[in-house]
Amino acid sequence: PSHKLVFTGHSIGGSLAILLTILLANDRGARFVRDNVLRVFTYGCPPIFEIESTSNAKRNGYVDDSCSILDAFDLPTDLVYGYCQPWDPIV
Repeated sequence: PSHKLVFTGHSIGGSLAILLTILLANDRGARFVRDNVLRVFTYGCPPIFEIESTSNAKRNGYVDDSCSILDAFDLPTDLVYGYCQPWDPIV
């Protein structure tokens, strides 16, 4: 089939959507995820990975949109979209 998967979730469900994507990449490989997963959308998702600091890049006026965990699995940074509201306790 030519369909692609879209994972989505709110709060813990958003964390699970990201974890499922990472587990798929670990088990089946990054190429499988790139070929079969269109997007991952999260809403108010608690953080599940520690991302490397980009403070030096921000200080020099350069905004680095890379994500160390996605880079480690050779996945594109535009795969995961995270949304949160200012009143979310996670922010």
